[in-house]
Amino acid sequence: MPTVPASLKRLAAMTTVALAVTGLAAKAVAVGSQGSADASFTVQVSQPPTEAPPTTTAPLPPVSIVPLPPGTPVAAPSTAGDTQSLQQTMLVVINGGTMSVSPTSATVVLHRNGNGRLSGDFGPITVVDARGSLAGWTLTAALASPISGRATIRPGAVVALTGRPGEATAARKGDLTSAGTVIMSAAPEGGGGDFAISGTIDVTGDHTDGDTVSVPLTFAVS
Repeated sequence: MPTVPASLKRLAAMTTVALAVTGLAAKAVAVGSQGSADASFTVQVSQPPTEAPPTTTAPLPPVSIVPLPPGTPVAAPSTAGDTQSLQQTMLVVINGGTMSVSPTSATVVLHRNGNGRLSGDFGPITVVDARGSLAGWTLTAALASPISGRATIRPGAVVALTGRPGEATAARKGDLTSAGTVIMSAAPEGGGGDFAISGTIDVTGDHTDGDTVSVPLTFAVS
């Protein structure tokens, strides 16, 4: 193999630097004074590895969860290849309220009707069940003090104010005593919200109160 002159070695070094800048590999050829190739050799240049771009992280902004109004249309999941999905498990704690009845007492004035019976209306009596447990409840009415004659209570229709219709039902007609008589109830798994009921009280039998009588009542829910 012919000897490479020093001038060609300098040319090869310059070629190596140029190729290293461009990250290429090529074959250098030494050319003589007559324009013919005196010698040739290959210059190999290794490209330095590319460094990965730096990564940065930033905290997410606060996230608010707002329930959609009933009937809001929801778009079908996209089938595009560049979509991503996120699954998150949330724990929801429901702090229940209380259960109450209003009013807790009332005085019903009865008047004699054409049949000789004393009769009068009561209500509405409202039960509010805000416990969130749907454990059911029972509303009772009781005589706060004794009266002459036999008292009968006839509950009317239940009105669902904020509760679901049908979850609270009225009781049948029954004797009104100091021990308490059921006038409305809700079975377990129902009765949440507000329900109201009204009704009629009749008194029959011997009494000395004339054509009117006042009947004191108390109401309780449990």
